[in-house]
Amino acid sequence: MSTEKLLGLSSLAFGALLLAGAGCVGGTTTTSDTTTNTTTVAVDVEDEDEASDDDVVDTDTAIEITSPEDGDTVTQPFNVEVAIDDFTLAPDKVEGANVEGEGHYHVWVDGEYFVAGVAEATEIDGLEAGEHELMVSLQNNDHTDLAEPVQSGAVTVTVE
Repeated sequence: MSTEKLLGLSSLAFGALLLAGAGCVGGTTTTSDTTTNTTTVAVDVEDEDEASDDDVVDTDTAIEITSPEDGDTVTQPFNVEVAIDDFTLAPDKVEGANVEGEGHYHVWVDGEYFVAGVAEATEIDGLEAGEHELMVSLQNNDHTDLAEPVQSGAVTVTVE
């Protein structure tokens, strides 16, 4: 596997490859889909009786703004696009009961709540012309923060 492909793997995929190299698993199968920018790793455990909690690969829940980029000039309406790790968007469950690992995200503009996002892209419209700071945060179905809050870094855009 080339270094570029290895660096492109998620932490889960990389951890699975480490386990395979350590002899904890019988084999791995890795597939990549460049249209969706995803990598899938299938792991075959040789001896389930010898598996332990130490063999489990944890992933980190994360969200980041992928578009617009910091410093961009935008015209309205524009989309805030996000990448999310280890969390499932649940558009049909907004306002519903909380389920660990699922929910939606909030888009914050200049430190104030602006809109809830339930897809990888959320349209933004109605901002005054000028510079604005965008941020997103993962939320439970009922709009409360996760037990361990997860938010992106700030992205500054200029609205024309």
